[in-house]
Amino acid sequence: MIDIPNEERVIYLADQYLHDQPIKPRTDSEKQAVINRLKRIEGQVRGIQKMIEEDRYCVDILVQISAINAALKKSRLLCDGASYEALCYTCC
Repeated sequence: MIDIPNEERVIYLADQYLHDQPIKPRTDSEKQAVINRLKRIEGQVRGIQKMIEEDRYCVDILVQISAINAALKKSRLLCDGASYEALCYTCC
């Protein structure tokens, strides 16, 4: 067995397994849905930056961070991350 440091393990496994998976092309509507969601997430992140600059309450900032996490999870589902999820469960 090859001894791989933890920080390099995910990259190694990604090279080893993800490239073996067939590539499923996304339709234009699927691409647009992911792009729109990522743009929305980008706006949320900028909003958090502004909140920090304005010294807003930590609770309010944490609520927005939670919303971003949920949006990222949903965008991962839009990207059909089944192969990625299997990889994460294998290496963790």
